[in-house]
Amino acid sequence: MLLVAGFVRRALTAREPLLDLRLLRDRTFAAGIGTLALFACGYFGSMLLGPVYWQAARGFSAGTAGLLAAPIGIAVGGTMQIAARHVDTSSPRRLVPAGAALAAFGMGLSALQTGVEGVAVWRVVGAALVMGVGAGMVMMPTMTTASRNLPKERMAAASTALSITSQLGASVGTALCSVVLGAAGTDPAGFRITYAVAAALPALALVPALFLPGRRP
Repeated sequence: MLLVAGFVRRALTAREPLLDLRLLRDRTFAAGIGTLALFACGYFGSMLLGPVYWQAARGFSAGTAGLLAAPIGIAVGGTMQIAARHVDTSSPRRLVPAGAALAAFGMGLSALQTGVEGVAVWRVVGAALVMGVGAGMVMMPTMTTASRNLPKERMAAASTALSITSQLGASVGTALCSVVLGAAGTDPAGFRITYAVAAALPALALVPALFLPGRRP
């Protein structure tokens, strides 16, 4: 805690800090950081669960587990391309919360599906696809919205802060899901609990997402 306090003090007083915490005085940037931190924690944490589920609970090979995860990447990438093109013409206050809610719903579906012994493969993959579409509606639009109204000279610092936030959220989420899964066990009940915990984080991201701005003039 002392090291964190020292880092915060240094970041607030240094002329050119590594992580400019003064950017949080901007309401839109603060809302974007909060949304990204919570969402990345839940989303990237849940990414750990899929491969473990297919191999530990279903007995599939690592190659098969990878193939079953491929549609999620396609869903995220495709949705992200569409959302990034429309972020300037749509309302981030509507787009991002809708994506966070959809991702939380997809994780909730994953909790229900993986909690059933011998459930059909397509049902688990389908739930993950819903989550992927929601993720594509959140990640890039949030990062774009958070920094687009800042002065040009602060864009580099904002980009750094957003990148660090995403990576930190991913690390914390992965560690959290690992701990929960380790405690709950790698049976269907364990995956149900862990996916439910992961789903709570993008649901919480709805709160700061509602403070994002509406449609640009």
